[in-house]
Amino acid sequence: NQRFIMACVFPFVIALVYIKDLRRLAPITAIGTVFLFVAFGFLGVAAFENWDLDNEGVFSAPAEIQLSKVPLATCAIMYSYEGICLIFPIQGAMKEPEKFDKVFYAAMVCVCFIFAAFASFCVIAFGEINDGSITAYLMSNIDDYNWQFCILAANTFVSLCVLLTYPLQMFPAVEIISKIDWFGTKNLRRKDGLVALPTSDEEEMTTLNDSEEIPSSASNDSSDHSPLQEGIPTSSLSGNGHYGAIGNDDARCYTDLLRDRCSDECDSASMTMRSALVLLTFTIALSVPDVQELISLAGALSGSSVALIIPPLMELRFCTHREGKSYLSWAAIKCYLLVVVGLSYGAIGTIVAANEIIYDQ
Repeated sequence: NQRFIMACVFPFVIALVYIKDLRRLAPITAIGTVFLFVAFGFLGVAAFENWDLDNEGVFSAPAEIQLSKVPLATCAIMYSYEGICLIFPIQGAMKEPEKFDKVFYAAMVCVCFIFAAFASFCVIAFGEINDGSITAYLMSNIDDYNWQFCILAANTFVSLCVLLTYPLQMFPAVEIISKIDWFGTKNLRRKDGLVALPTSDEEEMTTLNDSEEIPSSASNDSSDHSPLQEGIPTSSLSGNGHYGAIGNDDARCYTDLLRDRCSDECDSASMTMRSALVLLTFTIALSVPDVQELISLAGALSGSSVALIIPPLMELRFCTHREGKSYLSWAAIKCYLLVVVGLSYGAIGTIVAANEIIYDQ
């Protein structure tokens, strides 16, 4: 039972996503990548052993096109654009970003060749594949093929690869969600008057140096600055309401205590957010066990957004505000058209995928 297996795997996924250090997660991700290549090897052996089966229908007249399935197929294609989120990080990490275009074009040619070759070989070897995942389709029809052990092993290693690489795939989502100001409080001044904690050692040293210039309690200088506005703990107040000088050790102690407290609160919020994301994924997987429908729904929602809606909006803002181009320039019109196409794909694909899911349920 698929749902029972997912329920058994759920605790392991929760444990893996709690690993926030990429260095500690790197060996796990490397093992998952090795499992993926092992799955490719088993799948290649299975394809080679089934190559001699009677698949004359593959080379005959093409199958009848079902127009109702076109939106699902298109959304599945849009799902493959998930890697578009890596373009800016890769370009920014390059020593010579101006050479990114050549790398990008070469990578896209290789990706297109791999997609076309892998799909063609599998269709020739296994016949018509009408599922969103080759391994899932082979598992559902495993009795029709030779070397069933290789098919089972390929499906197992692919599943393990998804399990071990899921925490790494979730990192971009965690980074984006964690930076959203859900309650609009980031730009508000703190009501308690305390200054913000330094985010680096340089800022901390600046704060400590400033604290050395604080006037002593013997000074009768009337100042409008309250101790709370200066970020000084009330324990250092004297009887007349003034505050004494604070040394570097005391200031560093207070800073460390506050930073530890904020770190604990951030860790708790991060754990809650990660658990919520895993629970959301788990709920969707339980509700939509069909891989093709799940991929189509994800492609309609996320694929159209990251490929056809968000990039044109970013380019439109850049062209109009940074380069001073008109809203009616050719570049702007291209962006408008891409946004319209993306919204159309997203709306139509989501409706069709949702209808298919409800119909199957």
